[in-house]
Amino acid sequence: MDFKAIDFSHLLAVRDAAGRERTRNSDFSFINLWAWRAEYKYDVCFEGGAMFVRFPDNVGGYIYSFPLGCESDALALELIERAGAKRFAGLSPRQLEVIGRLYPGRVTSEPQTDLFDYIYELDKLAELGGKKLHNKRTHVRRFEESYPNYTFELVTRDNIGECILAVGLWLYGKDDAAFDTIPGESQAFEQTVLKYCELDLLGGLLRVDGNVAAFSIGELLSEDTFVTHFEKAVPDMPGAYQVVNRDFAVLVKNTYPQVKYINREDDMGLPGLRQAKRSYYPEILEEKWRASVD
Repeated sequence: MDFKAIDFSHLLAVRDAAGRERTRNSDFSFINLWAWRAEYKYDVCFEGGAMFVRFPDNVGGYIYSFPLGCESDALALELIERAGAKRFAGLSPRQLEVIGRLYPGRVTSEPQTDLFDYIYELDKLAELGGKKLHNKRTHVRRFEESYPNYTFELVTRDNIGECILAVGLWLYGKDDAAFDTIPGESQAFEQTVLKYCELDLLGGLLRVDGNVAAFSIGELLSEDTFVTHFEKAVPDMPGAYQVVNRDFAVLVKNTYPQVKYINREDDMGLPGLRQAKRSYYPEILEEKWRASVD
């Protein structure tokens, strides 16, 4: 099979496969494959209208995704067999079951709990209604009272550079666990910024007294799901995250009327991030499973 290192020329093919699969798994967004390629060394193969992803393990082999965008499970199994794939990651429970048909009684698996995606109803993030989100509304109200002249605008070629400054300010005060992920994320963000307009992304920027206070950037993943890749706020500005989260959800809703869900990706096993994501009460936890064939 003809696996090649992912590059920018694969943009449309990746998005086409993710769209046909109607996936809600953020692993298959173009940004998470292309912008993180230096960190994970992703290869892609396109056959029969399907996309197959692999990345190297630490013992000289490869770990594979489930083929995405296949017209049938039979085609997916054919591609898996042809590739000789025996180790997998990012599988949904259904995909895990399909692989079990090809290798009955030979598959061992475990959940990748730290990588489960948090998926929210778009309307709930945009409106912050109900008792569960009362605390979020309080943060928003206090921010609006403290900064009554704040503005929210599209991220464009003209202001994307200001988001880099906001990332630099965000780095201050991070704990050691967070710093373990920062080099890879910083590189992915830099790659994204360099081709922001060509990537057809959507971003929103929160401004206070003329300066960037927070921003969110993401992309359409499939017909009903948008994924937020980067969201940062400067320190010492309580409520900035809650406001940019809400205002960006409104922007997504107005830009993509067909979207029902926002995928805000995983928590990486970081307790603080997990608490923050759970506090918005996700509608779905998108499961991801690791599996190997004996």
